[in-house]
Amino acid sequence: GGGRSSKVALEAAGVDMAPLYRNLHVHRSLDAIEDLRAHIRDSRRAQAAIDLAAPKDVTVGHDNISGQLRQFLARNLGFMVLEDTIRACSQGLIPRSQTDAEWGLHAVQVSDTIAKYSNLATTSPPLVQLRSLVSLFCAALETRGFNARQVRDALEGSRGRYLDILEQEGRQEAAAAVRNDDLRPHVLRTPEEIRRLKANFPGLERHVFQSTNQNKSNTVSDDESSSPTPVLTAPATMAFSKSVVRLLQISKDFAFDYANFVGPSAPEATGDVTFALDNFLRNVVAEELMRPLREARDAGQEWAIEQALQLSVNAVVLSAQSGEVLRMGADLCSSGSASTDGRVLNRASAATFDRARQDAEDALFSACSTKATKSMDRGDAEFDWAPAPSKAVSAPSEYMLHKEGPASFLRTTFPRLHVLDEPVREAMH
Repeated sequence: GGGRSSKVALEAAGVDMAPLYRNLHVHRSLDAIEDLRAHIRDSRRAQAAIDLAAPKDVTVGHDNISGQLRQFLARNLGFMVLEDTIRACSQGLIPRSQTDAEWGLHAVQVSDTIAKYSNLATTSPPLVQLRSLVSLFCAALETRGFNARQVRDALEGSRGRYLDILEQEGRQEAAAAVRNDDLRPHVLRTPEEIRRLKANFPGLERHVFQSTNQNKSNTVSDDESSSPTPVLTAPATMAFSKSVVRLLQISKDFAFDYANFVGPSAPEATGDVTFALDNFLRNVVAEELMRPLREARDAGQEWAIEQALQLSVNAVVLSAQSGEVLRMGADLCSSGSASTDGRVLNRASAATFDRARQDAEDALFSACSTKATKSMDRGDAEFDWAPAPSKAVSAPSEYMLHKEGPASFLRTTFPRLHVLDEPVREAMH
């Protein structure tokens, strides 16, 4: 504000500016106003060297940043506010260019300190706190007319590190979700569970295996418009297992956290967030989804048909839902989806889970082939394939009707293939 309003504010805060006015009067009378200007500049710089020294022991906790940084920024902000107030009350003695030059000297130290703190962070909460704190610091300086671009640039330098940490944390959560999944169809037992599913993950209710108001399975397909949305009644058995819901929630949390860090109103926020989210789905979610299968394959272990089938379904469902997740990420940014090529939003649903689906389907083919071969081999070794003499020639052999025989295998396995898309079902048959 102006000199008078600054004076009133300082008097209200108990700050006495009378010595400044006396010195102005005396030095003008002695025609030594330049000496006073130099004296004020040098004394303020000497005070800044003591009061505004950067923290020596830079530490960052697991969940928060050090209180030393808060104090350091508070001292710098208070010093520059007072510097600007002295300028406003100096009756032209101190030009704006001098206070800007003083801030330029401090901005270098502030930026270096922020960079040190961001480089030491190993979890996301301290970086989120750092961004909030520095954003407030810069906004307060800018209201006084100071240019905080250098400090904001130092904060932007932490974006890449924040993204890396966010991906690491997301990977840990995704790995835990997959590890704790028994690979059995997820059951929604209450109407409230169904309501939450519909509210949190629009379109996911399409992928139902069987509900109490249904007598047959629904097909899971990438083309969601090809299947009517079922009316779910509890209990509803979904085609996917419980890790799918958790993986989708982890992806949404990632998008929300990163969008807030970038700044939803930033010009490039939509493209930046959707690009990062697409990479997260591809490099974290899809990889962790398939990790148990790949580890078993590397160890030379065969997967059971039920596990391979459920994993195939999970990959199909996540592929179908990934486009919705990307649209949600774009909607978080106020810059709007107009700045994002529509092909970016469709790329995940078209390709992100291609490799995961292929690996799961290969495991399913292998498991079914192994089961079929073992069934035939066992029939040759333990059973007589020919019908008993007492039976009609057209009657099935004893092994065909055995609980572990081919007929039982077909009855229990092939109906479940209906949850896969048509090309896979045809290939399995």
